[in-house]
Amino acid sequence: MEIVEVMIEAARKAGKILKSGYESNYDIKVKSSSSDLVTSVDIDSQNAIIEVLKKVPDISIMAEESQDKQTDTKRIFYVDPLDGTLNFVHGIPFFGVSIGYWENETPIAGVVYDPLRNELFYGIKGKGAYLNDKRLSARKKELKDSILSTGIPYDRQKIFRTIEETKNILPLVQEVRILGSAALSLCYLAAGRIDGYWEDEIYPWDVAAGIAISTEIGLKITNFDGKRYELKDREIVCTLPKIHGEILKALNFKFA
Repeated sequence: MEIVEVMIEAARKAGKILKSGYESNYDIKVKSSSSDLVTSVDIDSQNAIIEVLKKVPDISIMAEESQDKQTDTKRIFYVDPLDGTLNFVHGIPFFGVSIGYWENETPIAGVVYDPLRNELFYGIKGKGAYLNDKRLSARKKELKDSILSTGIPYDRQKIFRTIEETKNILPLVQEVRILGSAALSLCYLAAGRIDGYWEDEIYPWDVAAGIAISTEIGLKITNFDGKRYELKDREIVCTLPKIHGEILKALNFKFA
């Protein structure tokens, strides 16, 4: 069985847990802030994913809800068992499972599953990106006709910068949305539903899968300095190549 097939099996298994847990009773705990939550559904989903991924030997697993997030191996699964937990808790139907596989800091495969819509996004290095087996392709759009997505940092001190970023970008584009899931934002970008995504406070399990998918259709992915995104970066900009430079320029203002 190929690695991506195992990843899809894990995502679908976890997706069943999310779907059955949605709007049911579950435990909720606060992590770093009032908007950074973890539920018992996150944990159940993560356990199910790890159980399946262990079918593949010699690959480390870095998962959001695990205590140990350090690994020195070169082959790693990055797992977010419930990306969009705050949406999930409030009954907003926009969340999913995210599993990325990287080797030597390079995206090899990504799987993101939205169980409520039964939408499976996946990408494989050199083999393209897909939505439910329909191949996704790049397209062109003018900046003024573009819709972008961003996210609100858990660190409340960083919110003011995000507000300023949005104020700079809004006059240039058609609209900006806050969707509440980094993984699905990247997949919606790959599918042509939005045209760009940026965020200030991001972690590998949030974006590893989405980057693997987005890379396969030629989207531009950098940090705020315009350098190739690396997993150690806490900021990301992913857009259609044509509009990337203008978005970076709008983001790189002087902020005291």
